[in-house]
Amino acid sequence: MSDLALYFSKVQIPKLTTVGFGNLFDFITHFPYKLNVVEPLLGYPKETKTYLWQGKLVKIEFRKSAKRYMVLDFVGTQDIRTYCFNSSPYLLKILKEGGQYQLLLSYKNNLWNLEKVAIFVGNVNSENLILGKAVLKNYLIPKYEKMGFFTSNYFLSLHQKLPVKAYQLDLSGLAPQNQFFPNIIDLSKIHKPVSEAEFSSGLHSWLAFKVFLRLSLIKYIDLSKIQKFGKKSVLNLEFLKSVTSKLPFDLSLTQKQAIWEILQEITENKDF
Repeated sequence: MSDLALYFSKVQIPKLTTVGFGNLFDFITHFPYKLNVVEPLLGYPKETKTYLWQGKLVKIEFRKSAKRYMVLDFVGTQDIRTYCFNSSPYLLKILKEGGQYQLLLSYKNNLWNLEKVAIFVGNVNSENLILGKAVLKNYLIPKYEKMGFFTSNYFLSLHQKLPVKAYQLDLSGLAPQNQFFPNIIDLSKIHKPVSEAEFSSGLHSWLAFKVFLRLSLIKYIDLSKIQKFGKKSVLNLEFLKSVTSKLPFDLSLTQKQAIWEILQEITENKDF
């Protein structure tokens, strides 16, 4: 049985496998391409930002031009008019004049776009709210590329089901134990970050580890060929430089030292 069954439903698992996620490792190593910074709506909005706002819906108006759409008027710390051109049955069902709602908004071409809406019940632990909380503060929301049925919001809903332990990759026995590589890599810092710095450092650490794995495999293949003919194995410095120079980020000094030490150990270990 797939380890996906430990966390996801029988309906979700076929969808996951259809888009290529055969196990939990596949899923947690599919990373967001950026962070969306969500902040409370205070003052004049900017088009580059996403805002969290809550207030009362005072009017629903249906209009028709090329196609039917809704105009929604909200009042709160600021009055908001939003336009919905693709109204889902869920949205039509929950929206009621006089109701309190939490909105995820973006601002473009002098218009408010309603990205997501949830009933505001005033309970800070309510999962019915957009971010699972009723507190207006800054949030970091990972953004994922769309994959078939999987939108970014669908990815987020699946990640909400996973506990921190599901993101922990045990490296015991995989890499030599030293001060540079931990026993466990925690990928929750990428999927559920508490700061932009943590998100970036998590991605960099994972990419550096992938570089180590690829270099180790190449070195192992090279070592096997050399040992077959009874020659001494050597580290190809020019090859290492050419690979690391193509990375989308700079390796830190400790990362370089870790890769160097491990590759040296692979070269010297005849039982690898």
